[in-house]
Amino acid sequence: MQPHFSRTVLEAGARKKPVAGFAVGGVTEVVLDGLTGLLAKRGDVSGLADSVARILTDDELSRQLGEGGYRQALEKFDAGYSARQVAAIYKELDCHGS
Repeated sequence: MQPHFSRTVLEAGARKKPVAGFAVGGVTEVVLDGLTGLLAKRGDVSGLADSVARILTDDELSRQLGEGGYRQALEKFDAGYSARQVAAIYKELDCHGS
């Protein structure tokens, strides 16, 4: 079973926290490797451990990833943004139906 879209990753981004995870399922839609977090290949436990260690020991990397996740959360996953996107789709559908 593939993991679905990860709300936990979005919540981390909204709090400016860097993330490390496996490159599987919906996680890859949210975690942009090197920009909003660090990804390890599916099942690569050693790679995941290395990613966590990098985040814990490299303050600048940790800050950059946290900022990247925060920007992404604001730009792509904000409730207002989502509402505007849905409204635009409804408006477009209504225009085509008239």
